[in-house]
Amino acid sequence: MNLLKSRYARQLSEIMNQVKQYAENPFVQQFIDLPQVSQLRIQLLYLFLQEQQVPEDKIQQYCVSATLIQMGLDSHEDVPLESDNSELDERFRQLLVLSGDYYSSRYYDLLAKVEDTETIKLLASSIQSINEAKINLYSKRKQNKISENHYLSYINFIDTNLYVSIINRYPTQMGQAWSNLIRQLVLVERLWNEYRTFQWEKKIQGYLSILDQHMDVHRSVQKLIQKIRELLLHSQEMTQRITSQETREEIMLVIQEYIRQIDLVPGRIAEEM
Repeated sequence: MNLLKSRYARQLSEIMNQVKQYAENPFVQQFIDLPQVSQLRIQLLYLFLQEQQVPEDKIQQYCVSATLIQMGLDSHEDVPLESDNSELDERFRQLLVLSGDYYSSRYYDLLAKVEDTETIKLLASSIQSINEAKINLYSKRKQNKISENHYLSYINFIDTNLYVSIINRYPTQMGQAWSNLIRQLVLVERLWNEYRTFQWEKKIQGYLSILDQHMDVHRSVQKLIQKIRELLLHSQEMTQRITSQETREEIMLVIQEYIRQIDLVPGRIAEEM
């Protein structure tokens, strides 16, 4: 999803180019594709920092650093928990781990060059909290001791803690509203991706797999879509609290695009069962 104003779109493109320059490695890419990058998270963090009048070079550092870390975390997330014990499979697992470490190391390199030790500490603490949440989530899922609401709470913390920690560095009257808005919209993004994966690949994963334990697939998908609708409604309400009209317009554009896509869903759900 693109931002409305050409000035913002150009700056976002510059950030993405920086991410690509830092992340690309010919050896790694011979075997592993670059992890997907969530432009939504970058957009929201960028808009928040813009509203706080953070210098442009600092905004780029934050956005690039957070994205590189997220790529590292996502690469580690893709490492299979089980192996077929073949040499090829073991090498692939090792490469995934090393690629994740590589992406994360690039953010240290970036911030060390500008001597931003405070941000390094902030993000390192956030990474620790995210990894602890992942361990707890894995343990609870393995024991089948997690409700759908607790699952969403864990996964949303894992997805957003990096970005919320940066927002917390700039305490403002609207800081909590921004944190909540980011949590809501990033959860929309995740759940919508789960729906799209089910739609095109018939693969049940994440929140949908939790729901599927307690109800049939049709009802699970309906509940997933209903959850997305609720999150979008709350996001609209939160967006109205943001001070800058220009920023509100940007975020509403994102929300309205999700609503447009969701509005196409109900008539197709029955056909997909």
